[in-house]
Amino acid sequence: MLKILLVLLLLAGGVGHAASFDCTKAKSPQEKAICASPELSAADDQLAAAYKAWLAAVPPEVVAEVREEQRGWLRSLAANCKSAAVESTTALAACMLDVYPARIKELRAKVVTVGGVKFYWRSITLKESDGPDTGQPGTFTEVNPGFGTLEAEWPQATSSTPEWRAWNAAIEAVTQEMTSGSSGDSSGKRAAKWSATGFVDQEVTTSIGVVTPELVTVAIQDMVDGHGAHPNTNSVQFNWLLKEDQFLQKRCDKYLHEQLDTDGKSYVSVAQSGEMAKTLLGIVVKPENWLLDGKGLTIPFQPYAVACYACTPEPLTIPWSDLQGYLQASFVRPR
Repeated sequence: MLKILLVLLLLAGGVGHAASFDCTKAKSPQEKAICASPELSAADDQLAAAYKAWLAAVPPEVVAEVREEQRGWLRSLAANCKSAAVESTTALAACMLDVYPARIKELRAKVVTVGGVKFYWRSITLKESDGPDTGQPGTFTEVNPGFGTLEAEWPQATSSTPEWRAWNAAIEAVTQEMTSGSSGDSSGKRAAKWSATGFVDQEVTTSIGVVTPELVTVAIQDMVDGHGAHPNTNSVQFNWLLKEDQFLQKRCDKYLHEQLDTDGKSYVSVAQSGEMAKTLLGIVVKPENWLLDGKGLTIPFQPYAVACYACTPEPLTIPWSDLQGYLQASFVRPR
């Protein structure tokens, strides 16, 4: 019978699309294992379908990156099942079946639709040599022995509108900024490229939260294992207002004008032209400045942030009824 076998095609060469092979002519151990096991054959079909869906979702400039990521997994599969392949076809099939489910689940998660918007995941894996022997062999286990490893992944929207192109660039930049190898110099300038660090294993993962026509939120988690007493984990919430007509900023701006403007003088006049708008945007998009309770979303203003110490306005509370466009249908309001 004929069967689509993406796995073997990628193992064999550089072509990145599926091909058929005749099981009566199967030669490699992997081919024979797949053709001999209906369960493995079905799993291979599922893997191929999930991979094709991911490949179809990405733009042309990302296709090579996706193919190389899949080839890397296939190389690890071959290495993990090498001893089983020597043992027997049945043992090889069992080994492959142990590995396939996790990869199928991972590939299916590479393309998701949230809030009516389709996203695909990009990823990067880099290694950096540990350098000279430390004289402490076996004191810790590295992801890749002898190397520090950086693994990072981040979502990208398939939409090509200007708003989503800007978001794609921003989420990639903030994910890169989370990595220790891209933390920048003392001036705070971000490094020009991703990089790993010797003796350090780092994993940066992302998950999409709210997606509405106005707001997109992503949680970014950074796990850094310097192989000391324990790994360090940091997380940030990345909030992005898609439209220039930004509701939260305008609502705060209106409130501050009401609270601070006197004798025809605008509160924004205390800063250089355009600077107060940037300051206010920086306040409203940071989750650490949000208080959520039964009344709504409250944004406090710190002393000197938008006015003098004595002039600091009371926090602004925006009721939930005014925030419907920013909330997922499943969102449960605090009580």
